[in-house]
Amino acid sequence: MAPTEITPANGFNYTGTYLGDGTAVANRTYATEATVPAGVTPKTIRMTMGTTTSQPYYLLATDGRLFSMGENSNRQLGDGTTADKTTWVQPQK
Repeated sequence: MAPTEITPANGFNYTGTYLGDGTAVANRTYATEATVPAGVTPKTIRMTMGTTTSQPYYLLATDGRLFSMGENSNRQLGDGTTADKTTWVQPQK
């Protein structure tokens, strides 16, 4: 999925996977540009926090599709792996 649109995000960014901007800079308390998948119009973007280093994001598109990105050590992104993601992925059924 090629990113096209930009949306703001803020929070932890320990490994560059959390803010969607591909950087590994320190935590951010201000909005940072993050991309969304090509052709997707976000209805809402939410973040969950399990620990101080676990911060996955979830994007619900207006057409009902779900996308996830971020820390994934406990398979919380739903893509069948434990690899952190710096781009949006769709959970498997």
